[in-house]
Amino acid sequence: MLNMETIALIFVGILVFLCIVYFLGSFAIRRRIRAGASLSDVKDEMEIRKSVFTIVGGASLLIGATYSFYEYRLKLRAEDRLLLSGALGQLIDVKSQQPEISAAALLQLDRLGASNAEERPALVQIVNGYLSERAKKPVQAHESGSARTDIQMAIYVLSHLLNGDPKLGELVLLRQVDLRHVRLESPKFVGVKFIDVDFGGANLGGADLSGSDLTHSSFKDSFLKGARVDGANLDFSQFGGAAVDEVNFCQVLSRKDVRLEDVQSMEGTKCITP
Repeated sequence: MLNMETIALIFVGILVFLCIVYFLGSFAIRRRIRAGASLSDVKDEMEIRKSVFTIVGGASLLIGATYSFYEYRLKLRAEDRLLLSGALGQLIDVKSQQPEISAAALLQLDRLGASNAEERPALVQIVNGYLSERAKKPVQAHESGSARTDIQMAIYVLSHLLNGDPKLGELVLLRQVDLRHVRLESPKFVGVKFIDVDFGGANLGGADLSGSDLTHSSFKDSFLKGARVDGANLDFSQFGGAAVDEVNFCQVLSRKDVRLEDVQSMEGTKCITP
């Protein structure tokens, strides 16, 4: 969206152009009549000149508007870079060890990704690195039954970024991290690698885990109703106590030694039994 200053300049340019065309046209008509030309001839000449002026003026306005939009984009990109620098500064600052401060910085990354698709691959890698470092097993703060604030925000931001472009899932590799009790609504984790990740007690209802590698991951006591696992590698994964209603296991890539002891519920589940 163009700012008010740019819009005002464009309108001023249009008014100036119209005024110039009007005065030049009036001056040319009077001069030709004094030289003895008929009014009909003068009108024909003026129509041609008006056409030329219109084309030239329109092209000038288009160039001006394009340049203004380019400047606006540069300004936005500079603001995005500033936002990114500020968020990264918070994440690496010593004080960012406090979950609330880190969560606020991660939220800034989410806002940046929402408005700038070009930055999303880098943002996915940043959040992936954050979780790999800050969510290493075990995370004691999860013991209360809810995910630690910064970890909840980080996995939310990651899912949000991947929702915008599921192909970015191939950039995600989380190994031996603790994501117990996280809460996400129909997240898209397509093609990700969640190796030996603990999702115990998590709410991942409607999750799209298609094509993902979930080897050795645990979903104990989690809520997975309606999740998609087409093409996923479930080798040695655990679903004990989980709600896997309406999950179709028919098209998984592999499910060697999948454990489903004491599954909480599996109404509508296909191609697998506890």
